[in-house]
This record gives sequence, C-alpha cells and structure tokens, in this order.
Amino acid sequence: MNLVTKKDLAEAVQDKGFNIHYYACMGLLKTHKNPENGWNYYDLDTEPFRIQLIHELQKLGKSIVEIREIMGKIKIKHLIKENVFGLLSELNKEIESIESKKKLFLKIYNINL
Repeated sequence: MNLVTKKDLAEAVQDKGFNIHYYACMGLLKTHKNPENGWNYYDLDTEPFRIQLIHELQKLGKSIVEIREIMGKIKIKHLIKENVFGLLSELNKEIESIESKKKLFLKIYNINL
C-alpha cells in the first residue's frame, strides 16, 4: 500500500480535497485511519482508479447513490489489472515504433551495430 493524505491524493488526480472528502464520506473511497493522529489516508495504488470511475459515472448522469451501488459490485483490483495491461500494451506499441524508427535511421545512415 502506498498511503497518502487527502491533499496528496487530490493533487495526484487533479481534483479538489473537498471532493475527496465527500467521496470518502459517501463510502466511495476506502480510507485508512491512523490511530496515532486520527487522520485518514488513501491508497495511491487503488483510489485514483476509484476516482476516475466516479468521474466517468458522473459524466453518464449517475447519482452518488447509484455510483455507490455500482462500485459495490465492481472489483477495483480487476480494473487496476486491466489498466496495467492496457498501459503495457501501449508501451509495447511505442517500443515497436521506436525500434522501427531506429532501424530506418541505421539503414539511412548506413550504420552497423
């Protein structure tokens, strides 16, 4: 777990701290309370995906209550895994593109490595 404050999470997802607080109060985000200081912390490995999902569902006109119901049925870890595989796929495509450009460059300038 990569725990951060509400402020740090808000900066990471480019949202406002009061939205993060509201989402947490409505049960849309998972918090981890520090028993020593009473502060809530958020997992930077999972909560940005939850916030992204909240925003997408809001764009579709879903209410907070509807979003809470939907999110209760979704496994966030599954979404994270899909997102990671999607990113890996994009990176592989970029690597292939760079490799082909490199080959072309070497061919044009007649360079043998």
